[in-house]
Amino acid sequence: MSGPAQTFPPLHDLSRIPPGPVLVVAPHPDDEIIGCGGAIALHSRRGDAVYVALVSGGEAGGDAEVRLSESRKAVSRLGSPEVICLAAVDGAVADDPGVAARIRRVAERVQPVVVYAPSPFEMHPDHVATMDAVGVAFAGRDDLTLLLYEVNAEHMASFLLDITSVHAAKREALTVFASQIGSIDIVAKCDARNRARTVNVDLPDVTHAEGFLRLAPDDVAAARAGVRALARTLGVLPEA
Repeated sequence: MSGPAQTFPPLHDLSRIPPGPVLVVAPHPDDEIIGCGGAIALHSRRGDAVYVALVSGGEAGGDAEVRLSESRKAVSRLGSPEVICLAAVDGAVADDPGVAARIRRVAERVQPVVVYAPSPFEMHPDHVATMDAVGVAFAGRDDLTLLLYEVNAEHMASFLLDITSVHAAKREALTVFASQIGSIDIVAKCDARNRARTVNVDLPDVTHAEGFLRLAPDDVAAARAGVRALARTLGVLPEA
């Protein structure tokens, strides 16, 4: 694509992301669909094997077995073959020094060429700790495509991924999370965010997009520190 649709920020399709195995690392069940459900669907349709590693079972937000079951059902609807739970304590991911090693063991088995993880702009401590663990797990992997997604905070995206063709599938996958929808309408709100991501896209056929930050694993720590410093300056996270 070219012209105005390529600016602020650039709009891409999946051809700009390398083919091959994909690992999605998510702090809690449903974060994987909220943040990159469209990407999961697109990768699956292209024939890429997609694996989802849930750092915790989400027990702070409901019964862990129920939430894990919902996640397995949701990602299966998007074509992902496997969900792995890394069994960290929900709400205390930063206190678990073994998360990075467990992510690395999963990666040794599935050999991803693309990894999705939360962005440094996330507000939830578990999300930031998950990103930190991913940076450690893949340190030195300049060959890896690391894409950071949005869940509870928007970020300055490196690029937008056009998910128009799969947004209905993402929406359907989100409806599976009955344990969460009772307290927050993640279906409508995620749809609104993905629509809003196209506000500067002048192509009428592009109605939904997901925004990602592309970082090298070795730059994760610096990105985290920079975002936290900015948060302190702005008073957004005074405790950061």
